[in-house]
Amino acid sequence: MHDLRWSEFEYHHRPKTVDWFWGLGLIAILAAGLSLFFSNILLSILILLGAITIGLFAVRAPKKIEYRITDVGIHMGEDYLHFEEITSFFIERQHHEDKLIIAPKRFLGTLIVIPIRTYTMEQVKDALIHKIEESPHHEPLIHRLIDLLGI
Repeated sequence: MHDLRWSEFEYHHRPKTVDWFWGLGLIAILAAGLSLFFSNILLSILILLGAITIGLFAVRAPKKIEYRITDVGIHMGEDYLHFEEITSFFIERQHHEDKLIIAPKRFLGTLIVIPIRTYTMEQVKDALIHKIEESPHHEPLIHRLIDLLGI
């Protein structure tokens, strides 16, 4: 098998307007204030820190990540998963875009979602089907929600 190699941005970057940040701040302040009203100071602090983190992440430009499927594993930028560390994979089509979804064997390991635009579903499936099991997985709801909100 020859290696499959492609590069993609880690996420779709949508420029944010000043109104978006005002909305984020307003929602965070209201939620934190409501939390303080119910005497939950820790939750209030967590909400404000979360909003600051989302705001910082929203202005950050996405990095371009190089993906590689080789005879022994999958490379994702600096990260590497050997096929023995992967339970299964699935290729899902969403909105005319294919996504490789990998289920690692790690304890509390979340699904890894990799966009595929350079190759067809069949080419990626052919590269993986003899190495790891194919099992239906779907992109986690939080990924879809983050993409929908443009974060």
